[in-house]
Amino acid sequence: MEATLNVDENLPSIAEFLKRRGVRKVLDLGCGAGRNAIYMARRSFEVYGIDISDEGVKVAKRRIASGEPYVHLKLGSMFSLPYRDDSFDAAISITVIHHGRLKWIKRTIRELKRVLKPGGLIFVTVPKMRLDKDVPKERRFGVKFVAPRTYVALGGDERGVPHYVFNRTLLRRSFKGFKIHNIWINQGSYCLLGELRGK
Repeated sequence: MEATLNVDENLPSIAEFLKRRGVRKVLDLGCGAGRNAIYMARRSFEVYGIDISDEGVKVAKRRIASGEPYVHLKLGSMFSLPYRDDSFDAAISITVIHHGRLKWIKRTIRELKRVLKPGGLIFVTVPKMRLDKDVPKERRFGVKFVAPRTYVALGGDERGVPHYVFNRTLLRRSFKGFKIHNIWINQGSYCLLGELRGK
């Protein structure tokens, strides 16, 4: 019996959708400790995972060494992906792509377009927050606003990491090079399913 993975609850239906579309090779952008990548590999996708966290990639490698399906793992940045053009049929990025200033996020989306094959599919989630209510206030919670809609935490695990606050309109605008199949809200996140328009 396979061990249970705490994956994004949308992933089973996304995996089925990708199977129906004939997807074989998938990039997990910001794979962390590998739970979503391993889940996809268990479903017979050829999975490549990349993360900037050395510790996350080490944990993922230990999981694979303990008998999980193989995932091609790399330590690296989403801002400059170490893959050839047109490498992947699909990419997933679960609560990762909002980490950065807007210009960095735009660079990441350009990189996704580059490494996806024409018609490549994406599944992306970002936290759903309202700036006036959900983003912690500087004085009380130790964050600093560094650009419009962008704050950094001044402490904790994500100290110094920029967080860009998307809304539905900004998400659609950022992924304008993709045909958006759907944007919905689940588990406190915006979820986007899209398809790369012709290159």
